Amino acid sequence: MAPVFLNHFFLTLDRATFAAIRGADWLKTVFAPFEERTTRRNDVTYSGIYFYGRNTYFEFFEEGSEIGKVIGATGVAFGMEVAGGAKQLAHLLPDQTVITRRTEAGEPAWFHSASPAGAGRAQFFRTWVMEYHADFLKDWYGTLPPLNANLLRRRNVLDRYVAKIGLWDKRNEFLLKDVTAIELALGSALRKQLLDLLQGFGYQMTGSGAMVVATGPENRLMVPRRTWGHWEFAGSRFRYSGAWRERCGSRLGGRVCW
Repeated sequence: MAPVFLNHFFLTLDRATFAAIRGADWLKTVFAPFEERTTRRNDVTYSGIYFYGRNTYFEFFEEGSEIGKVIGATGVAFGMEVAGGAKQLAHLLPDQTVITRRTEAGEPAWFHSASPAGAGRAQFFRTWVMEYHADFLKDWYGTLPPLNANLLRRRNVLDRYVAKIGLWDKRNEFLLKDVTAIELALGSALRKQLLDLLQGFGYQMTGSGAMVVATGPENRLMVPRRTWGHWEFAGSRFRYSGAWRERCGSRLGGRVCW
């Protein structure tokens, strides 16, 4: 089976925390390429704020911005970089479809989506796999860099996003390189579902009891045995700027660590 990478994660924040992050100049000008956007797909329209790394990214939503977007609602999306990769996971993720992304000029195919049976956007925790469509980079602002790129690589899609918001020339001036680890506490049923899925992806599973660590290509997911309420991620950086910690909302008990 082809490697299953981390693609991105999202987290739903209380209004005060969302506004503070959206208004933080340091995050937008030093930390990572930033975009606030409304995404119009063939199945749904939603708005959020985005921070782009080289291969991975993350997005924050404001509570109440969409059905199911309550404080703490979260999701982890994985990615595959080979044609037909999502279909290899049909035994684990049988709900498969093609998602489009609307532009001023059309609605190109964006990615193949593979999800657990019966999964929906309103669920408190979601996980799925994305395989970018082979035509996406050709059809979505195809005159922007990178040109002649591998069409399925996460890195090239994120480079195109950054070029679209006018920050291509400053790509390497930001601190964030990639999300490298996520620690996520879930209820017992969701915890088991996530761990079973990661094992099915071929992740190396270590630990037991209080903490299980699932190590995949370029990333780790740490899943403690505790009730929901703790959320943390760590990332690599292009250059050193000292330690930085920031809470992801006082009601979530999570923090961002560098």
